[in-house]
Amino acid sequence: MEEALGAAGITFERVSAVDARQWPREDMDVWIGANCPRYPMGGELGCYLSHRRCWEFIAEGEDEFALVLEDDVVLSALAGAVLRDPRLLIPGADLIRLESWSMKVWVDRRDGIKLASGHEVKRLRSGIIGAAAYVLSRRGAQKLLELSPRYSHPVDLLIYFELVERCNMWTLVPSVFTQLRHIDDAISAGPFVSTISPTFHKERKSLKQRVASECRNLYRRLVRTAMGQQRARGDAEIFVEANRETA
Repeated sequence: MEEALGAAGITFERVSAVDARQWPREDMDVWIGANCPRYPMGGELGCYLSHRRCWEFIAEGEDEFALVLEDDVVLSALAGAVLRDPRLLIPGADLIRLESWSMKVWVDRRDGIKLASGHEVKRLRSGIIGAAAYVLSRRGAQKLLELSPRYSHPVDLLIYFELVERCNMWTLVPSVFTQLRHIDDAISAGPFVSTISPTFHKERKSLKQRVASECRNLYRRLVRTAMGQQRARGDAEIFVEANRETA
């Protein structure tokens, strides 16, 4: 991370993670919310508390915005330029998502912010997985702490599904960070750039289930379209070094 961030000209401060994998049950109980649908694993709780520690750091700091990165992210070659663009830091934004994931999201059709790099920042209107890279405002950090005093869901589901409509959240299109688990996709598609689009196994449904699902999806699309929202691609262009070696 030091090497990658240094090459991109990004200064940073390391925040020690919380490892709850060996915690006794009574220590975990303190952090479990009443609305938690299932008891979390220690790793899930530790990930939530690690992000929460970053939120506290930002909420108590003097900077108006801060970048939060997990330690397994891969940077696009344009990450530094995007982060240095002052238009990225949208006044009033609570959170700006910078990470890719292989699923589509709903964003506002209007009011996008164009960056010099060709990227665009759009208002986020639906859930998305992953919490490895995002810009958080001081006000946004305070809101996340207030709205999630205890663990209820894994941190990405908490942020982007439970709180997406309660906070002012935006997303970068295309993204400039992805998690290390996707690096093989990036390298295998070429030495410089790849588009991450892994496939997922889908369980076979009955005809009745498929028809009902399509009707629900059509209804949701019509409602979101009427509200001025559109689908945005969730994948990102990930640049890698031409001489990178893989094991």
